[in-house]
Amino acid sequence: MGLLNISSNGDTAKVNKDILLEELNQIVDAQTIERAKYYISRLKKSLTEIKTTKINDLNLNRWKEYQDILTESLWIFDKRDNSGAHNAGYWGNFIPQIPNQFLRRYTKHDEWVLDAFLGSGTTLIECKRLGRNGIGVELLPEVIEIANKNISAEYNKFAIKSLNRN
Repeated sequence: MGLLNISSNGDTAKVNKDILLEELNQIVDAQTIERAKYYISRLKKSLTEIKTTKINDLNLNRWKEYQDILTESLWIFDKRDNSGAHNAGYWGNFIPQIPNQFLRRYTKHDEWVLDAFLGSGTTLIECKRLGRNGIGVELLPEVIEIANKNISAEYNKFAIKSLNRN
């Protein structure tokens, strides 16, 4: 991680050092002045402007920094994420990386997500981790108990913020 001071009022932007060096090298290697100016403008925009869409919170001006968001396939993960409350104890669940990728790509902070097949709560745990609201539907009472236990065990870093919003 690198830091770059970019404004006269002292605000700083956190920038990945490798990506910043890649951008600076692209400017240096530009074949024409016009191209170099374009790269400089793009770099300045990535450091000073946040551009999101109506479907997610990803900053499109900093797209190179989202190296953990897969664009080819959601089915190529090496191993299951077992961090936090995630576990593989329920027979019907899938790896947490799948709902994580979908939620990051297609929802924004504070939006609502419906999990029509709650199971052990994998999707709602990811909702909690990413600051999304979630509702789960499950038919079996014993499975609901498992989901409640798993979801309750997951730390909610957004809880304090949401209590102070009103």
